[in-house]
Amino acid sequence: MPDRTARRPATPPSVAAPTSAPAVARPSTPFVSDGTPLRIIPLGGVGEIGKNMYVFEYGDDIVVVDCGLMFPDEEMFGIDLVVPDVTYLREHREAVRAFVITHAHEDHVGGLPYVLPDFPGVPIYASTLARGLLSTKVREHRLTNNPMLPL
Repeated sequence: MPDRTARRPATPPSVAAPTSAPAVARPSTPFVSDGTPLRIIPLGGVGEIGKNMYVFEYGDDIVVVDCGLMFPDEEMFGIDLVVPDVTYLREHREAVRAFVITHAHEDHVGGLPYVLPDFPGVPIYASTLARGLLSTKVREHRLTNNPMLPL
């Protein structure tokens, strides 16, 4: 059977890269870590559709990316909405610096009305479109303690 794998054609010598490429300016000091780990903690959205919520923790600072909900499946009788378990965030409430919203689909923002009351004053960063869509949700649930700021 013939070999059907794609092969990259040889570069003709007339178009080969120059041997002395211009030097790229690099910082004189490389990035140095102080040894503090960046912890990425998924509270939802991994291996499931919905409940997208990720915690980025570095030292004493936490940034939450998205705060979604999930609609129940047919086996969840009597359940209207499923939100991520935010016990970890409640236990580290003083370290939460911001909520960052990637976009305004319900699986990324639907949990905000149920989570934000526990985090008064923590800003929400989102794009202009996402802020526009969130403004209705904010008014509907009377969420006035969290400023919405542009990304």
